[in-house]
Amino acid sequence: MRLEQLKTVVTVWRLRSVSKAAQELSLTQPAVSGHVKAMETMIGKPLFHRHARGVDPTKTADELVRSIGTAIEQAEAAVERVRDRSEDRTGVVHLGAPTEFSNARLAPVLAALTRQGIEPRLRQGGRDQLYAWFRDGDIDIGITASEPALPQLDYEPVFQERLLLVGQSRFKREIETSGLEQWVHTARWLAYDESLPLIRSWFAKVLGHATTARALAICPSLTLLRDMAIEGAGVTVLPHYLCAEELENGRFEQLHYPPTDPTNVIYLCWRRTAMRN
Repeated sequence: MRLEQLKTVVTVWRLRSVSKAAQELSLTQPAVSGHVKAMETMIGKPLFHRHARGVDPTKTADELVRSIGTAIEQAEAAVERVRDRSEDRTGVVHLGAPTEFSNARLAPVLAALTRQGIEPRLRQGGRDQLYAWFRDGDIDIGITASEPALPQLDYEPVFQERLLLVGQSRFKREIETSGLEQWVHTARWLAYDESLPLIRSWFAKVLGHATTARALAICPSLTLLRDMAIEGAGVTVLPHYLCAEELENGRFEQLHYPPTDPTNVIYLCWRRTAMRN
């Protein structure tokens, strides 16, 4: 038994695919299959069931990976840390991030990477797209507003965005007339999607309960929602960094001032096997 064979089994287990594991490990598919076969011969039980779309792990594989998967990653990470102290790091890093957040915040980060000899490749998309890229091995690092649940990812919080209820001043008068609790259920909401993601978070933290509101307009672009609110189409909830200039210039207003503005946590996440630093 060799460490390389164990690492191969863990990678096939994680990606559910011999071909994707071969690509990630820079091996041929026959070499990956050979490593798996050697481990199966030593253990005396099959580790994977093959099918047209990839492989499914057996209970034996699940037990093996739970036992040794983390230990292998820790050993490799230790080697990488030592190597980092003795040589410059270069190469391509694939990243995924929400469009508006990356447009507003990532330019200095990407520029710093290029100055260090790293070649960033950025993909922009929502949460579901981000997780699909991770599962397919298309990105190494991701930024998301939801706490990652994929088992192959490590993560940590890196940013808190303040969430503000914004719109034209006439909507503030409506709130004063009917009261916030009643108004929010009939407001002209402009939302990112049918689940009202930022609006739902604002509701929960300001009013303490879920929303039964329905969106007037759906658009998967916070920037466009901001511009629609400026035009008076309705109201929405936006991160502060995306509307600070518009508030300062009076193009619309913050419609309600809770004791503390609700916040949304932004997470940096990475594939353990692809990104050590």
